[in-house]
Amino acid sequence: MKNIFTILILTCCLVSCQKSQDAIPTVETVTPQSLSALATSGTWRITYSFNANRDETANYTNYTFTFGSNNKLTAVHGGNTIVGNWYAAADDAKAKMQISFPIPASFAKLSHDWVVLERMDTRVKLQNIDTTNGDAHNLIFEKN
Repeated sequence: MKNIFTILILTCCLVSCQKSQDAIPTVETVTPQSLSALATSGTWRITYSFNANRDETANYTNYTFTFGSNNKLTAVHGGNTIVGNWYAAADDAKAKMQISFPIPASFAKLSHDWVVLERMDTRVKLQNIDTTNGDAHNLIFEKN
């Protein structure tokens, strides 16, 4: 009788320790459409910009970025407004964001064809690899 009771308890413990299929998170495929919808849904700030072993985040502190549905990208800090362009696309089966700021020089550094590494409702992580030297530029936008 003890053996049956022990087997019954062990079986209950093993069954209760199995993970539910509901606990497995689903991974959303990033498309240009989903990226555009997210980007235009509010204002953003750059919380991380690391380029070729240099932290450049301070160049963008206090700027609020607005991705317009007309592909205009506006960065505002106090009375200073910087206007550029942006669009979402796909290349080599990867979602990308093209950003272009002609001036000033610190913002021109953002002018790249960025690969989307991560997309969440409040965060987008981008990366550009320099084709001449292989240096990585990582950029994170977080929603305000």
